[in-house]
Amino acid sequence: MNKTLKYKGFLKIFNVEDENKNGVTINREVMSRATDGKSDDVVSGLLWDKEKDMFYLVKQYRAGATDQDRYLIEAVAGTLEEGEDPIECFKRESIEEVGFECISVLELGSFYTSPGGTTERVHLFLGIGSRTSEGGGLEEENEDIEVLEYGFDDLNSIDIIDLKTAYLINYQRLLNQTLPEQL
Repeated sequence: MNKTLKYKGFLKIFNVEDENKNGVTINREVMSRATDGKSDDVVSGLLWDKEKDMFYLVKQYRAGATDQDRYLIEAVAGTLEEGEDPIECFKRESIEEVGFECISVLELGSFYTSPGGTTERVHLFLGIGSRTSEGGGLEEENEDIEVLEYGFDDLNSIDIIDLKTAYLINYQRLLNQTLPEQL
């Protein structure tokens, strides 16, 4: 595989030339998050305060969304630093964005968001703990985060258009049906 850097800003764009299994040359542009010490991997997860039986989501600005959807309701998410453990990144992002301290973390798997054009892989989690501070994101990252609190039944009524969050909510529904005494 040959990769040629075409653009570097907040993201990188590479031209990738490779051969498929039939020996046919494939040329594609691929987006990468790996800039300035960041990894291509991100974390995301639901935060559940078991004692209050409440879930925490965030509402924040997303440049890639359409004009009417600039502020999306999402699960906590963030980009891993190079070499950072995904669980540690998830715990850090939970504190930064929501002020939520995870006592335990359940790993739910990972997936590529759009492997035809991006290297991004998302690691998914359920964080169990409690809110210990205000959160709201980091000022130096210009994060404008509103913390939202929902009961389990309320999760079904939210208009979620972020794929990772919709996946996590559906996963949580399955967990509640099959493993409630183990959580």
